[in-house]
Amino acid sequence: MKRLLTTIAAALMALSVNAQQIISTTSNSAHKSNQIVTSFQQQEGGDVRWFIKAGVNYSGLQTAHDYDEIHGDRSLGYVGEIGFNKQIARSPFYYGLAIGACSNLGKEYTDTDSDVRDQLKNFSFNDGDPQHNIYISPVNFGICLNLGIKIDVGVGAFYTVEYLPEFDNHDWGVNANAGIWLGPIYLGAQAQRGMENRTEDKDKPETYLSNIMFRVGIGF
Repeated sequence: MKRLLTTIAAALMALSVNAQQIISTTSNSAHKSNQIVTSFQQQEGGDVRWFIKAGVNYSGLQTAHDYDEIHGDRSLGYVGEIGFNKQIARSPFYYGLAIGACSNLGKEYTDTDSDVRDQLKNFSFNDGDPQHNIYISPVNFGICLNLGIKIDVGVGAFYTVEYLPEFDNHDWGVNANAGIWLGPIYLGAQAQRGMENRTEDKDKPETYLSNIMFRVGIGF
């Protein structure tokens, strides 16, 4: 009887040791799996930087190439924007999205070249109060290089619609931006070039939205 109890005790001890080894092996495997998944996510993913930018919009209209002699005044307005940039893998490249609001020029435009002025006497491109627009840039691609300071350059597309003085004019086009990041602080400029002709009279030169935005911002 004593020998039987000793045999049973030895068997139970062996089972206990084997169970601990199995648990330890399973735990190590789970840990290694988590490390592999984390490493994969780090390779495939990338940082996301949200930002808020605000500044001034130097707004005007650009004429078609047949009327290069025409020069219109520009006016200063506001611009505000919020969006994000998503790093592509662990590279310096990113894609992003931005939504903003700005005031576009609504002042009178006249040419300054005498020959063209004689042809288009008393012609004005646009008059009235400044227009207030909202815009979205759903497609933006860029690169952010860390050279002591981070240099940020990108291009994209935008769509804009007027909401004041009335919900009316819309436009779309391309944009390009360049700036620097000093830690979380952004300093830079963006240009927008519209593709919709702003001149209603077909006998007048075609004009297109041309915005130059100077902005400061913060990333988080």
